[in-house]
Amino acid sequence: MEGDLSLRLRELIKNLGMNQTSFAQKTGNNAKNISNAVKGTTNPSLGVLLNIFDTFQNLNANWLMRGSEPMWLNEDEDEDKRSEAEIELERCNNELEMIQNENYYLKQEVSSKDKIIELLERNQGLEKSS
Repeated sequence: MEGDLSLRLRELIKNLGMNQTSFAQKTGNNAKNISNAVKGTTNPSLGVLLNIFDTFQNLNANWLMRGSEPMWLNEDEDEDKRSEAEIELERCNNELEMIQNENYYLKQEVSSKDKIIELLERNQGLEKSS
């Protein structure tokens, strides 16, 4: 049966904008251990919890363990999350721009090759006419 800890762990992962795999990687935990804890099939070990608290030092341990509000001890964590999100957004935008540039140049290349093919076909037609 699913426990309150598993619900709060799921809420934490959602609040961070992560999935179970990225959360496990960020905290240095095994993805299966996180998955089992979120499902409520097993409670997270002390090592798993310590990794989480070491990674998110502003996470309120009383909130995760007992449900005592607030989730974060102070608002600095929200700014850190926003900064991480902004950095990730910038990385994605840069990658998108690179892909768009590559797409543009590939279209140019295809267009050039189409023109070459057209000229070759015209040339063959002229040779057959002669």
